[in-house]
Amino acid sequence: MLTVILVSGPPFDTALWTQVAKRFEHHGVQAHCWPMFHGSSGEFDAEVERLTTFLSNLDGPTVLVGHGLANPLVTAAAHAAPLAGLVVSNGPLTGPDRLTRAIKLIARAPDALALPFLRSSLGLRRMVVNPYVMDHDTTVAVCGPILADSGRRTQMRQFVNSLRWVPPPEGVNTLVCQGDSDFLSHCIYEPFSEKHPTMTTINSVPGGRPLHPIERPWEIADRVTDWGQQFVTATQMS
Repeated sequence: MLTVILVSGPPFDTALWTQVAKRFEHHGVQAHCWPMFHGSSGEFDAEVERLTTFLSNLDGPTVLVGHGLANPLVTAAAHAAPLAGLVVSNGPLTGPDRLTRAIKLIARAPDALALPFLRSSLGLRRMVVNPYVMDHDTTVAVCGPILADSGRRTQMRQFVNSLRWVPPPEGVNTLVCQGDSDFLSHCIYEPFSEKHPTMTTINSVPGGRPLHPIERPWEIADRVTDWGQQFVTATQMS
């Protein structure tokens, strides 16, 4: 059985992947939503170590999926953990971008301002095609656990400030699953794919914006499942 580990970067919590995980279950894929900052300082290297340790204890073919500011985390973990494949979705890959800088500002904002900003037309509603998808309840579910708790906000700030940019390791099959209407990072992945043509596959989500895992969860789940079956087949033949 294929196992998929789903990692969301701050300010998004594991609820970002709720519907994606359900779609994976529909395909018979075991999906686990990775909780960040649990029992750690939030420092980038500490999070890499936590994730790597978890991955090292799994059996069978495992695909690691990152979204947003989790991309640097999953690419760093891929250098040390035994993976069948790596998936990076919308978000920074080679260095800080506008989203990274914006999240640093959000992390510093008072609790009373952070969630209202994200709910506004200046926040999460600009990151989906249909703004009504990011209603109050959805925003609180995906951002509330981190932003509403001062301790986790401190961890988020430490994580963002200690980010390291590590390219995916050579030899690890990498799928780029991007929203083709992402206005933040669509220009990042083509140069990376051209530089690593033998290990990289690009599979775009039509019309997808930065938060396509919330708006179109079946798209990324279906693409990763189809791509990941090659690793299940290889395991069965070995």
